[in-house]
Amino acid sequence: MVRIRHGRMVFISSVMGAAGRRGAGNYAASKAGLVGLARSVAR
Repeated sequence: MVRIRHGRMVFISSVMGAAGRRGAGNYAASKAGLVGLARSVAR
């Protein structure tokens, strides 16, 4: 994908990264990290 400068990646996450829930900080952090990775790779 890098060599031809084209491709598709599918990231599956949940709203938990944005909304969060009490007692699920580690889960929410991992989902927020996935969203950040997707935005970074898209540039």
